[in-house]
Amino acid sequence: MSAAAVIVAVVVGVVVLVGRRDDTYAGDLAHLMEQPDVQMVALKNKGEAEGEFKVMWSPSMGEAALIGEHLPAAPAGMGYELWLVTPDESMAMSVLDPAADGTVHRMVPAPAVPTAWAITMEPKAGTAVATGDIMYIAEVPSTV
Repeated sequence: MSAAAVIVAVVVGVVVLVGRRDDTYAGDLAHLMEQPDVQMVALKNKGEAEGEFKVMWSPSMGEAALIGEHLPAAPAGMGYELWLVTPDESMAMSVLDPAADGTVHRMVPAPAVPTAWAITMEPKAGTAVATGDIMYIAEVPSTV
């Protein structure tokens, strides 16, 4: 099975499971998957954190989907934060999800073309600059 087919199979599985709980997210994710420029990366675990994250995005739509599975709940007052990284800056995507049920499923804006995506643990109030260590990261392969 090709890598693209595996990615589609995984995402379709997530859409089916998530669709039972949140039709809006599932519909938005399905629409994102239909875009001809959609890309997806699996973030690598940088330490001993449990769980996994994937990010799918479409530069033409300026939208991204964050898919986190099998995660430990964030400590009280904290949340998982997604960062869109470019050569010039790291942008907080304001996710700050405590993953109380072990999942993070969010649609977020993707206002720039990323060179990487990262996840940190941040105070629930949010922060403009990462204060926590990078827990998960993925570099975006160049399409040029």
